[in-house]
Amino acid sequence: MARWIFTCSLFVALIGVFTSAVNGIVIEITGPDQPKLQGEEIRVTCVASDGFDSNAYFVRFFKKVDGKAVEISTNHVVKEEFGATGRYKTEFSQSADVGTVILTIQDAQNGDDGEIGCQALPGPKEDVPTYTNVKLNVPVNIILKQYAPDADKYRPVDGDTIVLKENVKGGFACVAKDSNSRAEVRAFIGDKDVTDEMKHHLHHDPEQVKLGALIQTTYKSELKMQKSDWDTTLNGDVIRCEAKVPGYETVSAQAVVEMQYAPRFTCKKEQSAKLGSNFELMCEVDMKPAAAVFAKWYWGPPDNRTEVAFTDSTGRFTANVGEADGTKTPFGLSISNVSPEDVNVMYHLEVSNGVAIESQEIMLLQDKSVEPKPEPTEDPEVKEEKPKADETKAASSQVAASLTFVIAMVAASILNH
Repeated sequence: MARWIFTCSLFVALIGVFTSAVNGIVIEITGPDQPKLQGEEIRVTCVASDGFDSNAYFVRFFKKVDGKAVEISTNHVVKEEFGATGRYKTEFSQSADVGTVILTIQDAQNGDDGEIGCQALPGPKEDVPTYTNVKLNVPVNIILKQYAPDADKYRPVDGDTIVLKENVKGGFACVAKDSNSRAEVRAFIGDKDVTDEMKHHLHHDPEQVKLGALIQTTYKSELKMQKSDWDTTLNGDVIRCEAKVPGYETVSAQAVVEMQYAPRFTCKKEQSAKLGSNFELMCEVDMKPAAAVFAKWYWGPPDNRTEVAFTDSTGRFTANVGEADGTKTPFGLSISNVSPEDVNVMYHLEVSNGVAIESQEIMLLQDKSVEPKPEPTEDPEVKEEKPKADETKAASSQVAASLTFVIAMVAASILNH
């Protein structure tokens, strides 16, 4: 058995280059000097020099997993659990007394990073691999979630709209996940940065998942906002979540705010109808969503209440719903042949659009006003045409002249006799 001569070990770190010496053989390992990005290629080179002979020695690559050295390859042969990924390759070459092994990791993924080392064997039992720390940046995913009060949990926003309801508990969350480093997360409503207003800043412990010989480490961070006093003027604003990790551009997720609010009534609280007429109580309702879940009119004492829902009818009463104009919808209650029992009564309109149930009171009074009598009109066919003033005056002058002439003639005749 050969007698091993031990020398002191030397460990030098020079920008990704690490060396040690065992049995006179110097091991130098070189890894990337900058963090790699997911999908890129990682190359780690191990050089055994100063007396290396492939007939007496071989070089192994190791990966530190949970603090233990797990073998990746021996010379150019990759162990099965790493080879199964299809991404781990090795190249071995020797020149004089120098042996070189290059480990190539293609399409780098989360879990490929960490401490990778190499070692010339056989060697003393106390000998350990020489390691280099391979850094890899994995992109982050950002998800915008909406608070669902019915389930008391946050769910991913469906589509490009986030619904918030006036005076109803609601909210949103920005969730950054899948990166192997903790992301910087920010939240915006419109142009306003609301990160500092978020009530919950949650940084979860890293999650580790073992995939074959690799362990993937991922981080998750959340910003949450939850309240009831949402301002309806936010309607149409954009909620945006942003996340940033080293090596990558900022990623974002956003949705347009749709503010929903309870029914708001615009109508005369006192309306009047004449007995015997056909009349319709009218009220306009502004609400969002504009479609009513239900609507009904009711009146009378609780123990003898009359109700008419949507477009139903009962006796002389019919509930009407007009066509919505944006967020405004007209509601009516038609009363045919208004009777004394129908007036001086408080009618109630109750509407729900899924946000809240609201109601409005309308008093129907009797219209006792008297219509003015129409002025009598003359029949144009029997109407005598009155002579105009000028024509009457002219006619009178002609008559006077004729009388004067007759008198003069009579007088002349008398004088002649």
